[in-house]
Amino acid sequence: MNLFKRFNLIINASVNEMIDRVEDPTLTIKHLVRDMESNLVEAKEQVVDAILHEKQLLSQLNNEKKSESLWLEKATTALQQDQEAKAREALQRKQTHSQLIESISASLSAASETTTLLKSQLLQLESKLIEVKLKQSSLQARENALSAQKRMGLEQAEKTDQLNQRLDKMDDSLFDQEARLAAMEALERELNPVENAILDLKQDTAIDHELEQLKQSLNADK
Repeated sequence: MNLFKRFNLIINASVNEMIDRVEDPTLTIKHLVRDMESNLVEAKEQVVDAILHEKQLLSQLNNEKKSESLWLEKATTALQQDQEAKAREALQRKQTHSQLIESISASLSAASETTTLLKSQLLQLESKLIEVKLKQSSLQARENALSAQKRMGLEQAEKTDQLNQRLDKMDDSLFDQEARLAAMEALERELNPVENAILDLKQDTAIDHELEQLKQSLNADK
């Protein structure tokens, strides 16, 4: 693929659309960052090469212009010395350099446009890489937050389960204690019937004695 087309595809690509179409956005954007960094290195190399080529052409152009001026000067000198043949030869050599100047100038103009375009694309690639890295950081932060929420949810569920188990054990323990106390009371009632009867008899005797005293008091008043 043409270098400019490839860089333009990267620059004009929508990061959000690429991420929305994949199952693993984090992995996809990781690969995208790696590819863009590689393309950025290549773009910098291309810019350096373009600048060097432009400087070489400019140097060649200046040399050809000097040669053109030199042969024009020689032609002028030859005519001043009435050496028309030498003047004609000098002008022919000058014409050769003039043609080279025209060709090199065209190449230099094209090289300059290429350098400008590559520099522009390099800046856009750097900007795009920053955008993608920011998106990568955002995705990573969201992923970390989700992982933390899941971890906290699991820990909270585990703590809740442990608390419920402790409460269940406490309920079972209280129930056992209440049942044990009720059983002991029932057992005591079953094992002490004689003692209970004696207590009832003592209560009846005391009541009979008090009743007799009350009758005697009433008869004495008559």
